Amino acid sequence: MERCPRCSKIVEANQGYCPVCNRPRILESLQTPIVQPAWQQRVWQLLIALVTLWLVLTVCVAFLREAKAVRDSRVFLTEGKNQEAWERLKPFLADHPDDGQGLLLCGKATIRLGLREEPMHCLQHLRAVSPDLNKELRADYGQILTEQVRQLSCDAGIFDNLLSWGDQLGASFAESVTAGLDGMIDSCHSAQKDGELKQIAKSMTEKGQAKAMAERGYAPAITRAIAQSRYQEAMVFAQQAADLGEAGKKAVEAALAPERRKVTATVQAIRSLRDRLKADPANQSNYAWCFPAGSPEVVQAARDGWGREIFYRPLGDQYGTVDKAECYGGFTVISYGADGVETENDWNRSPNAEISCQTDSCSFPNGFWWSEAE
Repeated sequence: MERCPRCSKIVEANQGYCPVCNRPRILESLQTPIVQPAWQQRVWQLLIALVTLWLVLTVCVAFLREAKAVRDSRVFLTEGKNQEAWERLKPFLADHPDDGQGLLLCGKATIRLGLREEPMHCLQHLRAVSPDLNKELRADYGQILTEQVRQLSCDAGIFDNLLSWGDQLGASFAESVTAGLDGMIDSCHSAQKDGELKQIAKSMTEKGQAKAMAERGYAPAITRAIAQSRYQEAMVFAQQAADLGEAGKKAVEAALAPERRKVTATVQAIRSLRDRLKADPANQSNYAWCFPAGSPEVVQAARDGWGREIFYRPLGDQYGTVDKAECYGGFTVISYGADGVETENDWNRSPNAEISCQTDSCSFPNGFWWSEAE
C-alpha cells in the first residue's frame, strides 16, 4: 500500500491511478526521474570547468605577481640596490596598499634612500596593517638613522635636519639619531672641524639635549679612543665635553673611570714595591743600599693595573761586598703602561707611557689619568 502523493489517500502500489483523484499514472509520473539530454550535461560540465580554471588562473596570476614584486625588492635590498627595490615596489603598492610585506620593504628602501614622506607613510600605515611588522620596521629605522649620523660629513645643518625629522617620526627615533653622535665626533675631529662640532654641541644644548650630547656622543667617543690607544684625542674629547656643563663632566668621569682605575692601581703597586724593597733588610749592607742585579721575587709576583708584569732595573754603581757578590746602589720598578711596550714618555704622561718609581722618586701620568695625584 502507498499514499497518493496528490491526495494522500491509501492506494494499491500496483495501481496505475488513484481511485480518489482519478488521475491515471500519477505514481509512475512522479516516481520516474526526468533525464536530461546527454549534450546538456556535457555543456554544463564544460562551463563549470571553464569557470573554475578562470578563477584558479586569476588567483595564481595575482599571487605570482605579488610574490615577484616582493621577492625582487627583497633581493635588491639585500644587494644594496635600494633605488631598484623602491622602483619595483612603488607600482605594486599602488595596487596593494595594505600588503604588509610590501609596506615593510617600502619603509626599508625609502629610509635608506634618504626620503622623508614615504618612510613616514609606510611606517604609519603598517601600524594598522601588522603591529608585528611595524615593530620590525621601527627597529630597522632606528638602526639606519644611527648609521646615517655616523656616516655624515661634519655638517651641523644636515645633522639638525636629521634630528628634526627623527622628532617627527617619534621620540625613540630622535634618540636613534643622537646615538650616532660618537661617530660624528670622530669624523669632525679627523676633518679638523672642531668649530663645526662646537656648533653641533651648542645646538644640542639650546634644545636641552646637552646630556644626550655628552652621554651618547662624547662618552662613547672617549671610550673608543682609549681602547684604540688614542689618548691625546680622548683628552680633547673630554675637554670639549666638559664645556657642556655638569652633564658633560659626569659623562667624562664615567668614560675615564675604567682606565683611571687601572692607572691608579698601577701607581699604588709601583709605590708599594719601591717601599718594600727599601725596607727589606736584605737590601742593605754596611749601612748602605745593596739592591740585587736580578728581579726580586716580590717584583716578579706583582702585576700592574692591566694585569701585566712589572719590571725591575738596577741603578747606580755596581759593587761587591763580603756577603754579596754583586749589588747596586739603586733601582727602578717599571710598568710599561696600557700597551705593555717600552716607549718614550710623552709630555702629557698618558697611560701608554711608562709608570715607574726609582729609589727615591716616582714618575707618574698627570692627574688627568689617575685619581690620586702625587
